[in-house]
Amino acid sequence: MKILVVSNKDSKCVSLIPKDVNKLVSSGIQVYVTSNTTNLCDYSNNDYINAGAKIIDKLTPEFIKTIDIVSFVDFPKDKKIIKLLSDKQILWGFMYLVNNSKNLFLALKKGLTTVAIETINSKNVHEYLLPIEQIKGENILTLVEKQIKEYKNSQDYIKKMKKRVHAKVPENNVLILNYSYSGYYVAKAALASGCNVTYLENDATLAHELKTTKELQTLANLHKCHFDVTEASYDNLCDKVKDANIFIVTSQFPTVKTSLRITKDMISSMPLGSAYVNLASETGFASITEIKPTTINKPSVVCNGINRINIEDINDMFPKQTSEIISNLNTKNFLEINKPSIYDSRFKNAIMTYNHCLTNKEIASSLHLKYTNIDSIKKI
Repeated sequence: MKILVVSNKDSKCVSLIPKDVNKLVSSGIQVYVTSNTTNLCDYSNNDYINAGAKIIDKLTPEFIKTIDIVSFVDFPKDKKIIKLLSDKQILWGFMYLVNNSKNLFLALKKGLTTVAIETINSKNVHEYLLPIEQIKGENILTLVEKQIKEYKNSQDYIKKMKKRVHAKVPENNVLILNYSYSGYYVAKAALASGCNVTYLENDATLAHELKTTKELQTLANLHKCHFDVTEASYDNLCDKVKDANIFIVTSQFPTVKTSLRITKDMISSMPLGSAYVNLASETGFASITEIKPTTINKPSVVCNGINRINIEDINDMFPKQTSEIISNLNTKNFLEINKPSIYDSRFKNAIMTYNHCLTNKEIASSLHLKYTNIDSIKKI
């Protein structure tokens, strides 16, 4: 088996690190790494060469034809790579195709097999998504609080507050919408720092699970703060957001488009200097006020006194840690894969497109496209 590791020039993460490349090469798998990838995470050309990989300076049609799997962290922005591929090769990485229709249609047109690693589910756990969402959830509050502090030291905030002499400005009230991996870890981090947390969730089973989670209740009791779970109705959203200085929207399913349910009035009703955070921007905007994603270099856009944060490249805040997690899982899975049987293995449900067909039901439903069960397609 031959694996090609590619990366976007503006990314800081890589899908295979040298020590894991060595494990693959030792097992007989050939690994090729594009030269720009070796600038990431402080790994050099020599690090990869010493691990047994071959560095590729230029991708040619003849070379691409020999590759079995193209591995990446974020879908390649250089569409020349995609155009060189055929229907006999596998694209392997984070896809979020429900929010990237151009990438989806390109994969369908080329007849590519795309494996979205965020959907690989092992024993009811998304093995890639969980650790990445944990990093995101545990660290987002630090970033948000920094942005809030910076804005509260600005002249704009001081001027606006003078006009709100009698305004009550609550602190340490975190509102979280939708049960998810990242939302759970946000709640843990918030309670551990003494914040009051209100969770909004419509699914009765998930709501009960949250209410009865001993870890969250213990943290709330230990730090003498409030923890509550309530229905995510429109009225509750409008009511709860008024007292939240941090409002976080999350999404549970990586193949379902983020629901556009947060209104401009909801965000405007938040206390001056508060922050609205969309942690589900990979699968779409949650508010009509979101025009484009923010970045780790400029994480917040202040509009009418409210910080708007929906960082698309949030994984690049911790490139080394993120790369190690992804690389470790990729290595385990690449060693397991027997290419002819991938369509009958536990990876089958993570195949988004195959043989010019959309094979994921949730994406098809979200985008109103035709769904084809992969079992009904003749395998190439």
